Amino acid sequence: MGDLWVDRGILRAFAGCVDECASTIESSDLPATFGRLAALMPGSSTAFVAAAADPVLQKSVDEMAAGYHSMGSAVRVGADTYQARDDELASELDAIVPESR
Repeated sequence: MGDLWVDRGILRAFAGCVDECASTIESSDLPATFGRLAALMPGSSTAFVAAAADPVLQKSVDEMAAGYHSMGSAVRVGADTYQARDDELASELDAIVPESR
């Protein structure tokens, strides 16, 4: 079997891209947009729904951004710690489930 090498630079670059996505999501104006929409239609049922959607959307935006931050962190940790050779992995797996002879 050959060697399995992971390019840590690519993983770190990916983590950076994911962090940028998280920051963009965090700065999203979508929830406030629904509040502004509600202000344009005072007394209407659409205004009520738009106003009620604001905190729900904000929670979703926050959770999505947190998920992206977690993904970036996980990939960054992987880049910092991952070194493996598939020969070593194969022998470790063989130790768990030996080949039947």
